[in-house]
Amino acid sequence: MNIDRKKYLVIMPPFLIISILLFIYLPTDKKGFSTFAIIVAWIFYYSWKNIENKKKNNNSN
Repeated sequence: MNIDRKKYLVIMPPFLIISILLFIYLPTDKKGFSTFAIIVAWIFYYSWKNIENKKKNNNSN
């Protein structure tokens, strides 16, 4: 698994904090929504990697 640690460390801590806060402050029947923050973080991470790879491929051509 190829994880870019700098991007991961920039994206994940804020989303982890948001997820924890949502888990604490949401009503009991809606606590499951706190996992969506982590899913959104992964979407941002892979989008960022994809955009950077496209730029890298365009520059090498």
